[in-house]
Amino acid sequence: PGGGGLCLVKHTEMDPVEARRKCEEGGAILCLDVPEGTEMRIDLQAWKAGPMFQGIKMIPPGIHLVSWAAGHETVGSVFAFRRGLVEVWRWDVREEDMDPIADQEEAKRLAIGVRNFDFDNRLGPYPEGQADAWTRLTYLISLRVLERSSISHGQKLSGAPSFSQDVEGEENSGSEAAHKRSASRDPSFAAIPSLRKPTGMDPSQVSQYNMDGSSRAQEMVRTHFEGHWEDLLGQLQLSFVMFVAMSVLNAAPNPMSCGKVLCLVCP
Repeated sequence: PGGGGLCLVKHTEMDPVEARRKCEEGGAILCLDVPEGTEMRIDLQAWKAGPMFQGIKMIPPGIHLVSWAAGHETVGSVFAFRRGLVEVWRWDVREEDMDPIADQEEAKRLAIGVRNFDFDNRLGPYPEGQADAWTRLTYLISLRVLERSSISHGQKLSGAPSFSQDVEGEENSGSEAAHKRSASRDPSFAAIPSLRKPTGMDPSQVSQYNMDGSSRAQEMVRTHFEGHWEDLLGQLQLSFVMFVAMSVLNAAPNPMSCGKVLCLVCP
């Protein structure tokens, strides 16, 4: 949603019983003290936080990407939401960024408050109609794929510069806040090397090698993905959504590399 962000705070026309069911079956992220106008995103949907915004509820179980504008950068985290899971984060004005609340007792108390609907009128529902599209894009992203890409649940990841910031903000990027944000990690996608023709082939073997790429693709999956085809496709999905949602630049070459492997199967 665009505009002031209130559309993420107010429910769409939803049956109260259905709304409660989605709250109980889904997860939530509580985002405290986010400044009004801050760019926020979950999965495919972006908006600017309104004055009442304190997070998102009814998040379907599964892998989701939450990102936000932190100073002159985009920062995000990948979450493996499950039924009833509540993430509790707070905006740090000095650091111009958002972090999980370190005090475990406070975080637990706030999470209970979310489950008891204490924050209900300040939590926007997960964008209706987005779940199916997001699932189609990410259904092969498993915890194993995330681990292979050096991504853990809730770990902060670096994205592209936030182009909504002015030049002055960029000139101040040497501040303590910018230094802290630089500690956010970049995802590390598994390299997919070029396959070279083995030596010692006779002419008929060379012809077969060039005509049928499936054996080459299978060898690559065995070598680099421990025999799991779904992990190759999961990495393709992960790098694609990271590039689209956060403009993670080192994700851009990965879909092309994965595509070359897939083309070997159907030359």
